[in-house]
Amino acid sequence: MTAIEGPDTTERVWSARRVGPLTIEWRGQRTLAGWSDDVVTVGIGAIGAAAMYWDSWRHNGKAIASDGFWSPPHILLYVALGAVGYWIGLIVLRRQQPGFKALNLAAIPRGYGIGMVGLALAGVGGIGDYIWHAIFGFEDQVNAFWSPPHQLLFLGGTLVVTAPLVSSWYRHDGPLDARSAVPVVGSLALIMSTATYALTHLSPLWNNLAPTPAFQQQLTRFDDAYPAGDLGPGHVGLDVAVRNLGDSSFPYYFHTLNHSVASFLLLSITLVAPVLFLVRRWSPPPGAVAVIFGLYGLVASIPTEFRDIELVAGLVVAGAVIDVLIARLQPALPSRPWQFRAIGALVPPLSIGGYLLALEVLGAGLAWGISIWLGVMITAGIIGLGLACLMAPPSTGAR
Repeated sequence: MTAIEGPDTTERVWSARRVGPLTIEWRGQRTLAGWSDDVVTVGIGAIGAAAMYWDSWRHNGKAIASDGFWSPPHILLYVALGAVGYWIGLIVLRRQQPGFKALNLAAIPRGYGIGMVGLALAGVGGIGDYIWHAIFGFEDQVNAFWSPPHQLLFLGGTLVVTAPLVSSWYRHDGPLDARSAVPVVGSLALIMSTATYALTHLSPLWNNLAPTPAFQQQLTRFDDAYPAGDLGPGHVGLDVAVRNLGDSSFPYYFHTLNHSVASFLLLSITLVAPVLFLVRRWSPPPGAVAVIFGLYGLVASIPTEFRDIELVAGLVVAGAVIDVLIARLQPALPSRPWQFRAIGALVPPLSIGGYLLALEVLGAGLAWGISIWLGVMITAGIIGLGLACLMAPPSTGAR
């Protein structure tokens, strides 16, 4: 391989060589995908994400007497993967020279290399899933997320829907108008959905009973080894209580509270990370964060048949408030790092606050006291601030 140095770019040149049945070369500079290329990729990726969550609904929303590899959601998922593979291949072939004899890898648009890696991983995961089920059978609804071939499929799918985001990263700088934001917003929402798919059972959009008055009232019916409230004198310590696995007493409140708190902290990370990524590179148009939160909430609500859609509305309202804050603070890097860190600290508590407000006003109600819900919001804000500081560390100054 040789390198041709230019004023602003390095052009790599590989002479043609055989790789299996293909003749490949690298000649010229990397190309960029077009807006329409990215939008179509997002659209096909959305079909694949919907198939994944349809499969989750099928497993969790109703009893299945017997499962099989060729279930309707699985077929739709593999059709979507095949379609996106065909589409990416078409994008690459359109950028080859007329009458080409060697496949020029420089024609793979920036960002779509990672999509091709994702397709390969998903293909291996799909074949591995078939073999895995043939050897070990089909997992139940709780265990199904965690089989290794499924994890490989989730990783591959996430990389595929990342391609339009990386493509836009190279194609656009500075302010995004509404049109340019379409593939960015769509790709971010899909990344959130596919990357956290295995954690569906930990999502407050699926499992949201623990903070409600009805659930807390139900807990009082059981012999709790460490219940909420004043325990009185002579009660065993927490360490002893949580290790009590006897039939007469079990730490119900401890486990349900910490499971629910963990789900909110995970949700806050899921929401703040794409916002920080967005404002690190671009000035988003008004409503971008609200749309991202809304799209993610809708996809994540498929397994419950949109049972708690009002909670998604709470996230959308929080996203709209965050959009206003972004417009006011203008958290650009590297010029305005403190404003960037402020966004990181504010997104999690505002998002959780919007969710909990919707739960209290429009949903089943909120039984948590202020020490819990406010403490969770503050902790989430600290986590968001930490993530922002990692993305915008202090300047080292001139060396």
